[in-house]
Amino acid sequence: SRPRQSRPGANGAGGGDWGPRGSSSLTGALCPAAGPSARVGYRGYGGGVPSRPDLLAHDIGLGARRVAGADEAGRGCLAGPIVGAAVCLDLGGFRAEGRDALSGLRDSKALTARRRGLLHAAVMRHASQVAVVVASSRSIDRDGLHVTNIRVLRDALAALDPTPDVCLVDGFRLGGDAPAHQAVVKGDATSAAIAAASIVAKETRDRLMRGPVAGA
Repeated sequence: SRPRQSRPGANGAGGGDWGPRGSSSLTGALCPAAGPSARVGYRGYGGGVPSRPDLLAHDIGLGARRVAGADEAGRGCLAGPIVGAAVCLDLGGFRAEGRDALSGLRDSKALTARRRGLLHAAVMRHASQVAVVVASSRSIDRDGLHVTNIRVLRDALAALDPTPDVCLVDGFRLGGDAPAHQAVVKGDATSAAIAAASIVAKETRDRLMRGPVAGA
């Protein structure tokens, strides 16, 4: 049987199920995007890159209430699935507790396993929407890594309903059939929403690899 995960979001919505065969999705309390798809980069505050930037401040500075980020885990791995995640943050609805809990958001690769686990729990509690799409190694072998990577990111963003005001993707343009989005260079070190998606994707993949579906 497939593992099942369900966790309420900040607004009380529930989750779904996920599994390793083909592309399947997990949706939580899920988040009109502005402008056409574009690739952008952001400079650090004050013209430099601070050692510990406030990623939430970056997203708040976009001037939109609902900001979503998408990222993947497993692209560079030799075995196992590739996992795409999209996280929507309702920046206008945050209480102090939520902002404090998410203030430590960073690229998942820069976090210890313990810290990443704590932030994953905080994202699942305080994000307004979370969507996860998993593609198996068989799917990667059949369709190719890049095609599969783009598909899981696109499908994760498309699962957010209502559509966020702004959608950001770590590094990739997803094509014209994806929700309107911006590709952000080094997005997981720039945007809180992308960093949150990075953490969700990494934690989901790690749990899959530790579980009975590790050989899928």
